[in-house]
Amino acid sequence: MYWAWKQGTEGLDFRTIKEKAANAGTIAHDMIECDLKGVPYKPAKNADPELLELAQKAFKNYLNWKTNVKFEVIGLEVPLVHRVYKFGGCIDCIARVNGLVSLFDWKTSNSIHEDYIMQLAAYENMWNHNNPNELIEGGAYLLRIDKENGAWAFLHWDKFQVKDDITGLMTPAFDYFLALRKLHTAKHGFKRMVG
Repeated sequence: MYWAWKQGTEGLDFRTIKEKAANAGTIAHDMIECDLKGVPYKPAKNADPELLELAQKAFKNYLNWKTNVKFEVIGLEVPLVHRVYKFGGCIDCIARVNGLVSLFDWKTSNSIHEDYIMQLAAYENMWNHNNPNELIEGGAYLLRIDKENGAWAFLHWDKFQVKDDITGLMTPAFDYFLALRKLHTAKHGFKRMVG
């Protein structure tokens, strides 16, 4: 509310500013994806220069980070299925960070939601299940691009979580995911029963 009030005191319509800013994160997200795929980013012909400037700041932060950690892509948009737990998904990115295999997901969002962490835990387990000779050792990264201003930041979950062989670094989050998965299946069966 304070931000909206401040925009008004400067003679600006907060709704217009917010709509523009919400798209800055999406542009930065696209820039990062293009970089990872090795293709140049081409802005839309009618792209707002202010949005591009905000997105470019986030992209520069990402490039600096990428260089500092010796980022090396192993796979992008990797589709997998976990045959034991019967779920699947498409992992945004598997890469080496400072030589360690790591899991990446990126979101355009103003905050972190528990669903994101459960998704990373499920993906880590799914990757390890399908790739026992190339386990994730570098942890899981969530690259978050802020909708409001396009700011780039990452969160990293590493070995502070309980670890066992195959379930990986994020065991508590994966246990939570499995419990919800089981509840979803039971609910579906129950609804069919009561008709």
